[in-house]
Amino acid sequence: MLLKSTPFALILVSHLVAGAVSAQRAPSSPGNSEAPVVTARSEKGKAEIGEPFHVFITVLHGAEASVALPASLPLGDALGELDRKETSTPLADGRIKRTFDLTIVGYKVGAQSIPRIPLALSAGSNAREIYSDALAIEILSVVGHGREELKPIAPPLSVLWQDYHMAWVLGAVVGGGIASLVVIRLVRRHLRKRRARAATAAMAEDSRPPEEIALDKLRALASSGILDAEDRRPIYFQVTEVVREYLGRRFGFDALEATTAELLEALDRRAPWLPARPDIGAWFEACDFIKYAKVPASRLEAEDALQEAMALVEATRPRLATEMPEVASDSHLPPSAEVVGHGG
Repeated sequence: MLLKSTPFALILVSHLVAGAVSAQRAPSSPGNSEAPVVTARSEKGKAEIGEPFHVFITVLHGAEASVALPASLPLGDALGELDRKETSTPLADGRIKRTFDLTIVGYKVGAQSIPRIPLALSAGSNAREIYSDALAIEILSVVGHGREELKPIAPPLSVLWQDYHMAWVLGAVVGGGIASLVVIRLVRRHLRKRRARAATAAMAEDSRPPEEIALDKLRALASSGILDAEDRRPIYFQVTEVVREYLGRRFGFDALEATTAELLEALDRRAPWLPARPDIGAWFEACDFIKYAKVPASRLEAEDALQEAMALVEATRPRLATEMPEVASDSHLPPSAEVVGHGG
């Protein structure tokens, strides 16, 4: 009887030991420290031109983190965003399931692509970008779907006179549309030229060195009371515009019409020796995160951004001409109107 029960006892003991080891090695529930998981899906693979459809972007992230979409999605001219909604659901494992419901519409027929959408992820003082997957969508024409059947050939009809009424109407409609497009383009070109002339005139009127103009504007912002506003994003827009204008005038390129990446590329070409170049890039990146990710900023943070802007101007103001290294040529940019010195 003891020998017959021994295998059963061994099996029972092995199961108990395996269960204990498994309990010790069981992974803890996914906590807030797990990396975020981003998924994207479209409610349909095909949609008619002008027909709204939904795209859902879901992010699983820790409870201490926050996720935000950019103010404008990079959809190009073939697709457009009509509306967006956001829902947040706490999960049992401590994470947050955040879903962005985007209403998209197609403007061009054919195979289109919804590009990877950047999302701003911030947790405490850490912030970075995460991206959704790209999605394919086919935009169909509303004029036929391949189900039409050809009708029998009709017998010839005798034509007594030629009626050009519809041709004239169609020509007037097409001509009016073309004329409207031409007028819109001319107006936009005129506004761009007028803005450029106004900026050039303003720069010509103030003959002071660029660093003096920039520092005066930054001090005026610091004393204007804008730091005490509830929404501090406007001061980030204003202080970055001041620094952009200063860098453009200081190193001889159009910085106000450039993106942050284009500005930094131009700066690398015009002043590759500049010691403050990494600080300039980091400062613009931090300011753009507040401006476009809609992350709230405290008064102290805004005041620090303003003080750092003044420090960057001081660090890049011209020094003695004997300290100036050779500047790389840039055929795409106008020559600087001033001596480019070594930033301190």
